[in-house]
Amino acid sequence: MQNALRRKLLNPSLFGPDGIQDCSINIGPLPKNPSRADIVESGCKMIFIGNHGVSGPTLENQSEVSTEALETIYNWSLECESNLVIVTQAEAIPWGYMVDNVNQNPNSSSGDANPIFNGPFGNVQNYNQGGTFQANFISFPETEYDIIGQDRNGRPTIIWDKASNDILLADVGILCSGAGDVSFGPNIINNNDRLACNIFAFGCSIADNRIFEFENITLCDGETFTLPNNDEVSEETFFIDTLIASNNCDSFVVYNIDVGVSTEAMIVDTHCESDNIVYTISGIVYDKNNPVGTEVIRNTQGCDSTITIDLTYLPNDSLYIEEIICYNEQVEFDGNLYNPGQVYEIRYPSSLGCDSIVQLDLKSFPDLGQIEADAQLIQQFETSNISIPEPENAEIQWESIPSLNCYNCFETEFYPGIVYPETIEYYITDTYGCTYRYELELEYDCQPIIPNIFSPNSQLSNTEFEINTDCPLDDYNLIIFDRWGSEVFKTNDPNTHWNGKKYGQLSPSGVYVYNLSYSNDRQSNNTIVGSITLIH
Repeated sequence: MQNALRRKLLNPSLFGPDGIQDCSINIGPLPKNPSRADIVESGCKMIFIGNHGVSGPTLENQSEVSTEALETIYNWSLECESNLVIVTQAEAIPWGYMVDNVNQNPNSSSGDANPIFNGPFGNVQNYNQGGTFQANFISFPETEYDIIGQDRNGRPTIIWDKASNDILLADVGILCSGAGDVSFGPNIINNNDRLACNIFAFGCSIADNRIFEFENITLCDGETFTLPNNDEVSEETFFIDTLIASNNCDSFVVYNIDVGVSTEAMIVDTHCESDNIVYTISGIVYDKNNPVGTEVIRNTQGCDSTITIDLTYLPNDSLYIEEIICYNEQVEFDGNLYNPGQVYEIRYPSSLGCDSIVQLDLKSFPDLGQIEADAQLIQQFETSNISIPEPENAEIQWESIPSLNCYNCFETEFYPGIVYPETIEYYITDTYGCTYRYELELEYDCQPIIPNIFSPNSQLSNTEFEINTDCPLDDYNLIIFDRWGSEVFKTNDPNTHWNGKKYGQLSPSGVYVYNLSYSNDRQSNNTIVGSITLIH
């Protein structure tokens, strides 16, 4: 600080009778561990404690200034509001504050009006800390204080302690050059210069009993304020009231009178009734049932603002359509399909700018209940009876296949040997005229018919070894062996028969063994082993 802040404080054009701040500053040291008598005898009105750190891993928490010395200075400050201390970093511990290396530049005013950021040396928009240690206050006393400076994350960096009337800085770098932005030389060049000089100018004002308390008062239109000298004011005014104390700690109250403006505003809006838009002002709800009114609220200057509300809600065209359909049907409306059992709301723009609403209420006739039949087993060579549960006043129509003897009966017969469908469709029409489609699953119990003799040279029939069945077999596999166990024929096709030949030559007469495996709807992996006689 020797060639930076010190030179500015001793510059008579800045501080002194002919300077910007009418305050002559004489700088002198205190003993390392001063007593109260040392402070009084020095004639000091303002004590500045920079950071006297010692080496170590926690520099911010250490100081060459002893705790006893700091507490002596703190107690001296408490004796009188004009006994001012400007203290930084860890030296603020007796005041009840702790700091940590968490600051984020740039720093700025906390937003409240104060003479540090808007002082005799100019307005300070922002300032920086410097060096490897850049701090914020992280813990605070229970006594009152004002946060007047903060970093970009809103964490405190400059505090005016109300209990002691002292100024505390979280980081001494705010006032330094090299490790801070204060410029070298006696002149003010940048924001940190202005801030540093404003801080000491404010300290001069406190130490000279010029300022003790600020009263910021806002007058609204037509309002007046009576000053301590009984003058009544209604315009912007700056007034200082001297408070005389018996202990020579006189102080001043500064009245800063501002004039606010009462405002008027109108909310005039048009909405559709179906939008359900409401306004809540001062706890009063304005909607289509309460569209007009006037409310008075306080604006940011503390003056009354009158808000007039005038709302218009346009009606919506509406149409209600109710329709009953079959429960398996859909209704097409304006290109879209809708299922029964729900009320649909369909909106259309109207000429007034509000939606027209069509409510489509789709209901369904009662369902038929449980009318599906279990899978039907068809026995080979036997007629099977098929029965479907019959709803009241309903009709049935079977799929047209030749194996059925009645196409409009709930009880019909199925004749095997004609066709072998896996399923048969049937349609039931109820008393409301609704038609529903169902499927009946068919299962076949098929058994192969196997001859025991055949003659390839016969002029009649039975010239091939042919396995027959009245219904289809699955997983068909037939193998024929001669008496020595050699394979003479193999097929997976039930329609392919053995003609008695092997490699194009007629096999010898005799007994042959066959192995037949197959599956049907009722059973898998059936196997039949038997013999067949081939004769010429």
